Amino acid sequence: MHQYNHKGQDVFILQGRGGRRRGLLSRNEEEELLEELRERGERGAIVIAKTIREYAAKRLGTEVSKDYAYDLLHRHGWRKIEPRSRHPKSDSENRKSLKKLPEIVASSVRTLAEEDTRPLKVFFQDEARFGRMSNPARCWASADFRPIVPMQRVREYTYIYGAVCPADGDSFSLILPSANTGMMTLYLREFSLFYKDYKIVMVMDGSP
Repeated sequence: MHQYNHKGQDVFILQGRGGRRRGLLSRNEEEELLEELRERGERGAIVIAKTIREYAAKRLGTEVSKDYAYDLLHRHGWRKIEPRSRHPKSDSENRKSLKKLPEIVASSVRTLAEEDTRPLKVFFQDEARFGRMSNPARCWASADFRPIVPMQRVREYTYIYGAVCPADGDSFSLILPSANTGMMTLYLREFSLFYKDYKIVMVMDGSP
């Protein structure tokens, strides 16, 4: 209303509606900045609004607001999501090789004796650790009394070895006291006895 009272109807011509009249960077410059941040994210860095502000301030030579960082991200369709976890020792080449799993299984089947006419089952095997740590639990007590209980940090673990056949959901598991070569040998021996009427191809930790 202030502009209209002073300039009349010309105010609608002098200043259009919408747009980015206060944009600090051009569209291409923003895309270059975000592409640099995207590369950091692909290398494992966590990109947050503070990082956007720091990059933009460095590019412009002046401080920018937090709102500018969020507006920049929304303009280019970025969204806030939880990163996908990856084990530090995982190998991208090994993950790519899993896409060829049918070929790998087929080559393993060809190594079996041709005269063996037993039906074939493909299993995926892995082992996991389960445990507990003793911690005192909360309890109700009067205002003038605080219970005292004996407490010692105790960690107890057990290990489960298991294998699953995706084709029919069949599975075989053993609960064992540790994870080592001896326990794995024991598991495989019991597994082979249980499925003695089948030819087995077992994928263990990603490798048949």
